[in-house]
Amino acid sequence: MRELRLDDESFLDLSAEILRQGGSFQFRAHGSSMAPFIRDGDLLTVAPCDPADLSVGDVALYRTQRDRIVAHRVVDKSVRRGEWTLVTQGDARLHPDSPVPGDRLLGRIARIQRGDRAYHLDRGPWRLAACLWLWLLPFRRAETRLARAVKTAALRVLGGLQSLPLYRRMAGSTLGKRARVRRAAARDAASLARLYGQETLPGLCLPVAALAARTTEEGGLALVAVMGSRPAGGAVVCRFPDGEPLYPGWWLLGPLVRARYRRAGIGRELLRCALSEAAEAGATWVYLLAAEDDAATRSLVQEAGFLPAGLPALQARLDDDPSRPGGPRRIILACAVQTRRHPP
Repeated sequence: MRELRLDDESFLDLSAEILRQGGSFQFRAHGSSMAPFIRDGDLLTVAPCDPADLSVGDVALYRTQRDRIVAHRVVDKSVRRGEWTLVTQGDARLHPDSPVPGDRLLGRIARIQRGDRAYHLDRGPWRLAACLWLWLLPFRRAETRLARAVKTAALRVLGGLQSLPLYRRMAGSTLGKRARVRRAAARDAASLARLYGQETLPGLCLPVAALAARTTEEGGLALVAVMGSRPAGGAVVCRFPDGEPLYPGWWLLGPLVRARYRRAGIGRELLRCALSEAAEAGATWVYLLAAEDDAATRSLVQEAGFLPAGLPALQARLDDDPSRPGGPRRIILACAVQTRRHPP
């Protein structure tokens, strides 16, 4: 079977027409929100289905209010005045998505092809496993809260140690010297996406795919710091699409360093390499966003030459961002990588 690569709009139109005529189709899954049952790269078969015929535990394919295509499991459904509403949730997530009107349903995932093996989601052991997974949700939430509490306590202890001058000297002479910064390859995209998180990449709905494209296209400026074979940190220098006028020129995402490797000079080396790569690519200015109360990051980037930048329209948008109520204020900094002058 020939595979076609479609954008979201074309995929939506084609899939809706196929299912309307009673047919089925296949597409490859992207992302990890349905792990462990559906993995990135699995071949999924979609069958036509009405909202009334869906059962709790089925995996529905639907379009969101922003016309993104999502395949998540149905955890509840209701009907009011003849209109169905679905409540869905990714298997890897602990909380449900926004309610989905029934008219946004495209179909039901009936089959998974993984390598040479095929699995049916609507019957057999996979159906039982999915029901058990839903039943365990309250316990998984409690386990996650406990794990987060333990992790938070451990990070506080580690942060206290890392603030000591003796620790920084020892870490710099051991961890810092072992770390190597290199251009990221496609195989690094998943670890970089986990390091950054989706919310750190404005406008990107598939950070793994976006970073994979960034690291494989000519002129890609994704960097990764590795400790042996393990990723210790990363930095991405990129241009936003032309449709993002608030983000002009080149932007630095990061550098970010995993907690266990901080205060060893790895972030400083990532920053130096990223600015050098940007200069070679022809960038004149590189911008970044920094939390106003993040003294460590601001000290690091100001040491490299970043100064407050005058982008009032973007700053006003950041200050009025409704998705970050009560969050730390973000400020715009800029660094000249070709010539030294005042930020624009």
